[in-house]
Amino acid sequence: TLPISIQNGSFESPVIRSWYSIMPETTNSIVWKSTASDHKIEIGRPSNNMSAANSAYHTTTVVDGYQFAELCANEVGALYQTVSTFSGNTLKWGFSHRGRSGEDTMELWIGTPDDVTAVLDYYKSHNNSVAGISDDAELSAKYNTISQNIDGTTRRYTDGNTQWNSYTGNYVVPEGQIETTFAFVSISASGNKISYGNLLDNVYFTAE
Repeated sequence: TLPISIQNGSFESPVIRSWYSIMPETTNSIVWKSTASDHKIEIGRPSNNMSAANSAYHTTTVVDGYQFAELCANEVGALYQTVSTFSGNTLKWGFSHRGRSGEDTMELWIGTPDDVTAVLDYYKSHNNSVAGISDDAELSAKYNTISQNIDGTTRRYTDGNTQWNSYTGNYVVPEGQIETTFAFVSISASGNKISYGNLLDNVYFTAE
């Protein structure tokens, strides 16, 4: 049975004992899934005993709790979860995002598991990019559906590494959609290091 809300949205479980840990997505209580080929997820902690500029993640803070996730663990990728939803419900979503080495860009995709999986498959098979997806009319339609707000703007977020920025919005569950997948997708990262980029914290989705 699927949960009705995002689980482990602040990445507090499992508790890590160092400043970071890269673990399999099957690790007990982590809940999140990864598109990475090794299916591993990176959890980090801020460095409180040094300046942000000298710390590994360039941050001495988190938004909620003590830990956060990085979308790029050993390689560029996305983190996602699927929850149980009810037709017509308005879900309020929110999260906090920060760059690691500089400006990082990610997107939030929300939709049916089939649609999100299809676009994630394209993303993985095209070097972790959605470039060129418009050449496939069916996939392009799915991408537009899962990546855009009600007003047609794309849920794409670019943030630097000097502060956390928080975002909120609403999503109306379409008729007949009993399962909804939420995916946080790395688009680019400063420095072009495949294992660096896009810090994520304080994720939630709740029915209004």
